[in-house]
Amino acid sequence: MFKNSRLNVIRYAIVFLIAGQFGRELIMFNYGPSIVKHISGFTSFQEEFLTAFSFALPLLLVYFGGILADKYGRRLTWAVSLVFLGGSMLWLRMDSSSGMLTTFGPALMVAILLSISSAFGRSPVAWLFDHEGRDGTKNAYGLYFVLFGLLSLAVWKGRFLVEVLPEGYINIMLSGLILVMGLWVITFPENYGQRPSSLIEIAKSGVNQFTSSRVLQLIVLQSIFMAFSSFARAFLQLQYIAKEPISFAKLNTFLSAELVIVALCAGILLLLMKKIDYKKLIIYPMIFAVVFYAAIPFAPTMLFFILNSGITFFLFLRAAGIIILPNDSISQNRAATLSLLVLFMSLVEFTSSYWQPLFYGLDPVVLSVVAGVCAAGSLGLLYLAVRIHDQKSALVV
Repeated sequence: MFKNSRLNVIRYAIVFLIAGQFGRELIMFNYGPSIVKHISGFTSFQEEFLTAFSFALPLLLVYFGGILADKYGRRLTWAVSLVFLGGSMLWLRMDSSSGMLTTFGPALMVAILLSISSAFGRSPVAWLFDHEGRDGTKNAYGLYFVLFGLLSLAVWKGRFLVEVLPEGYINIMLSGLILVMGLWVITFPENYGQRPSSLIEIAKSGVNQFTSSRVLQLIVLQSIFMAFSSFARAFLQLQYIAKEPISFAKLNTFLSAELVIVALCAGILLLLMKKIDYKKLIIYPMIFAVVFYAAIPFAPTMLFFILNSGITFFLFLRAAGIIILPNDSISQNRAATLSLLVLFMSLVEFTSSYWQPLFYGLDPVVLSVVAGVCAAGSLGLLYLAVRIHDQKSALVV
């Protein structure tokens, strides 16, 4: 399987793994704590403004970033994204130790750099899909899941390194590695860029493709149901963890092992899948997830964790399908159209988060029912999307 993998698939999986996984961890454990640590240097207005700005600016820039990617090239904007991410994290780490982030300006600048990096977030998959198509994208995510599982295993077993290395050394090393990935991406072949169309024409094309595609619209609608299902599942997990007399170390071991096993199994299954079949990739996993949710109210604690691990596995497969299906439904200006799709789904996630307090204190049975019913709603909309896509594909053939 690996011998037949194309070079672009391997490139994508490696860069996406390193930049995506390490980038998220750097932002979570470096940027956030640094701001909180020096929050006394900000006024209440500056604190509120920075929080709102850090959320709003990526949303405002995401569609423009997709337009630029289609105009000037996915490889170029992908590299810029990585350089801005690695550079901002490196600068933040070096300057936060000197207390520079007690001033508002540098903190705002880091938020801007991260927002620009996020705006070009659809460039990588657009670059990959136009090179390798849907089967190549499937293989790339299969390889990504396998490498993610192996990396998670290495991190899990190598956490002792964090304790022996100097403070901040790992953050600086990972930031530098992301910068190197950005320089490496520059050497990749470009497949879309320097288009004769104007920025406005590309923007109109993205809007027209979204408004004319029921598949893309259904994918946005189903994200509403999945957001509520995810919230209910998260609170359900917390309740089962709270009532189980287990130490933090044992819980961490179980969750780490679960992530490794699920990622490896999902990745291998994707690699063994000969060609894309959206029913096997999206519909069947979602059916099993709904069934598992239905079984949870009758499950003892240990069986709950097994069922929950199964749901995680099915959602891994679904995640790959949700990435490939919209790409398969876009004919041109892929990065711009994907960015518009992500913009709408991000707005859905943000607005639905205000309903989270409704889940506080709910009985586990109620939470499992809510999670299952919402997952079933997502399943129904995804079934329609897959059916419409398959019907159009049959007409083309």
